[in-house]
Amino acid sequence: MQPSPSAETIGPVLPRLDIDVAIDALYGALYYRLLVSHEPLSPEYARTVVDTVFPGLCAAALA
Repeated sequence: MQPSPSAETIGPVLPRLDIDVAIDALYGALYYRLLVSHEPLSPEYARTVVDTVFPGLCAAALA
C-alpha cells in the first residue's frame, strides 16, 4: 500500500471549498459500501477513497 500524499505535496484546499460537501464525499463512499453494497470496509478501501477525493479538493487540481 502506497502512503497517501501529504497536504504539503498536494497543496492548499480550494478557498471556496464547502467542507460539508467534502465530508459527504468521504463519508458517503464509506456508508454506501457498508450499508448498500454490504462489502467490507478495509484500510485499503478507506485509503483509496481519500486518495481519490482529496486531490479534487485542492487548488492544485485546477492548475
